Amino acid sequence: MNNSSPRPRRPIKNWLTGIGVVAVLAAIVVVPKVLAPPPPPVDQTEQRISILCSAIDHFNLDTGHFPSRKDGFQALLVKPEGVVNWHGPYLEKVPKDQWGRDFVYQVPGNNGRTGYVVYSYGKDGVPGGTGADSDHSNGLDY
Repeated sequence: MNNSSPRPRRPIKNWLTGIGVVAVLAAIVVVPKVLAPPPPPVDQTEQRISILCSAIDHFNLDTGHFPSRKDGFQALLVKPEGVVNWHGPYLEKVPKDQWGRDFVYQVPGNNGRTGYVVYSYGKDGVPGGTGADSDHSNGLDY
């Protein structure tokens, strides 16, 4: 004789409720991550400015000066005529800003004597502006 009583059967309703609760909790965690907007373009432009500045600084360490205004970013790819101790290329290619435009290279910097500045004129491509249209630069002016 078997003393154990049969296990009570759980109605399918209980199973469906449990599955529903798990699905709702998963949606609360997963959906915001899936629907999150991509990082703003400004972050990508600033990263590219940082890459350019790193290459310019390496060029300066090797040669003792920044690329000339005439040579610009091309000096990071191909050895300029008359430059000694060039150990490039310092980049595989010159990046463009997030909006597909060339960066602006200013040497000497804003103080007119030394250093350099790398600019992006933002989404609208013209100096000045606010929000996505605002200018971005390395902020260096030695």
